[in-house]
Amino acid sequence: MATEDEDRHFVTALARGLQVLACFRAAEGLLGNQELSLRTGLPKSTVSRLTRTLVRLGYLSQPPGSSKYRLAAATLALGNAPLIPPALRAAARGPMQQLADASGAEVALGVRVQFAMLYAEHCHSATRPLPPDGLHLGARVALGSSAIGLAWLAALQEDQRRETLAQLAARRGADAPLLERAAAQAVRDHAALGVACAFGTWRAAINAIARPFRLRPDLPPIAISCGGQARQLAQEYLLREVRPRLIDTVTSIEEALARG
Repeated sequence: MATEDEDRHFVTALARGLQVLACFRAAEGLLGNQELSLRTGLPKSTVSRLTRTLVRLGYLSQPPGSSKYRLAAATLALGNAPLIPPALRAAARGPMQQLADASGAEVALGVRVQFAMLYAEHCHSATRPLPPDGLHLGARVALGSSAIGLAWLAALQEDQRRETLAQLAARRGADAPLLERAAAQAVRDHAALGVACAFGTWRAAINAIARPFRLRPDLPPIAISCGGQARQLAQEYLLREVRPRLIDTVTSIEEALARG
């Protein structure tokens, strides 16, 4: 197989732009050109041109007064659009917004993209504005520690889950036994409660629960999470008040999709 340097069809500029986009992780917030240069190994001058181009195309955004960047909504077109049929988005948006308004939480629909969960739909309560460090459409969160990622893992067959965890540990250099314990607890929680839980395990200040479902038995799981700042969303509140609403929300989406 030809190497990148030998393949005349290989587009170096495109590859470098994708390298820049791959650097962003939701838990880390904004990234500047210097940080992106260190992560990609590209010269800062090259990174500066790439980020400027990506902003103009809508793949990155730059908050007013900031020299740093975050992923923008156009990144959704890079991979997850075929995984989220328009019918699912149409069926999910209304119930998700109702859940966000009723709970005062952030509600997200996530699909797996590589070794993270990508927010393909996102709602937050109109009475509780999204905090400056809140997540957003197109954000990626950890597969092995976030509620939405643990719910996705809990929905897998045991052999599929074991293989995914092994790949995750090898790729991310993560603690394999820790990942296995977290996934095993998610399976138990899902069986007993109908949701997977992450109370301070992804971010210390974040509490969340999530429920997985499938569009069809032969398709990968999808998950919907509900959570936010722990000081506003206590574990007891999420389990007692929000959990039944989340389960009902997912059920209503499944029923809407079944009706076509």
